[in-house]
Amino acid sequence: FYATSVRAEPLLVRPRSLADAAVPSDNAAAAELLAQLARLSGDEAFAQAAARAVAPLGEAMASHPQAFASALQVVALLQRPPREVVVVGDPEAEDTGALLRVWRRRCDPTVAAVLVRGPDDPVTARVPWARRRPQLDGRATAYVCEAGACRLPATDAGAFEAELDAIGVRAAAPA
Repeated sequence: FYATSVRAEPLLVRPRSLADAAVPSDNAAAAELLAQLARLSGDEAFAQAAARAVAPLGEAMASHPQAFASALQVVALLQRPPREVVVVGDPEAEDTGALLRVWRRRCDPTVAAVLVRGPDDPVTARVPWARRRPQLDGRATAYVCEAGACRLPATDAGAFEAELDAIGVRAAAPA
């Protein structure tokens, strides 16, 4: 991936950053977005495009991993089984808020997560793994899934935390 559009003013050389600097490389940032889009949409073509973006960096990543941390993160994301979290509920309701507070403490960039209001939420049209996830007993419900299999649905913060622990999503270290 390049830092400029093919429709931009022609340059002698199109800028392309492969190694990280103070910020992730353009190439790795685009590849990570594609990998995340693959997780959200279930479209393997996005994952393949992400893999193609980082594949030529294999030798450089092995020799100088500190310069390619963002690309290595993409490789790790593509190799890990998909993990998803779906929270179903009214975002203004306290029970949904309790589940969302747990997720905010645990937020893991390798886990795809969505909030849906219910079965008619437009998100479910674009995110196949968020479909058919009902609220249990009218309460906000969290679903934690790994490699296509969901664990027991959780309707309270403690149960949600336990399900996240079970798939290895730990709380972020305090700053």
